[in-house]
Amino acid sequence: MKKKEPWELELPGNKVKTKEASLTKRVIAALFDVIVLAFVILNPFSGVLGAYFSGSFNDAVSLAESSLPNQIGFIMFIIMILFFVYFTLFQYYYKQTIGMMIMRIQVHGDITFGKCMIRSLIGIPTFPFYILWFIEPLLIALNRKALLEQLTNTTTIERRQ
Repeated sequence: MKKKEPWELELPGNKVKTKEASLTKRVIAALFDVIVLAFVILNPFSGVLGAYFSGSFNDAVSLAESSLPNQIGFIMFIIMILFFVYFTLFQYYYKQTIGMMIMRIQVHGDITFGKCMIRSLIGIPTFPFYILWFIEPLLIALNRKALLEQLTNTTTIERRQ
């Protein structure tokens, strides 16, 4: 017999029902995650990134001629890895990110570390993965299931009492 997840328990007087999470809840959860990541991950790099992306055109040219672009590339790579780690670990250990916790939605299905890594590809802010930022909401709106959910045989559910 298949083991029931905690949100599938039907206790007398306290029934918990689930349904697939709406696109609205998923988008709001993603926005909360972006806010969290901005404070926790991007903020420590703001000094270096701010110096590179602000100022006049002449300042930008002189910075481009220095070794700073190599440093920026390395920093962007670290940020990309940290975004990926955030989504992967939170989904693997808690079945939800902080944004998902706030919106009371979570991952459902046979969760493995590899599947969480695949689901987390949407969190990598670089080509070709940012294409998923447009494809995933479109697929959710059309058939209620995202591409990465289809690949991992998982779904995002909403808990209701």
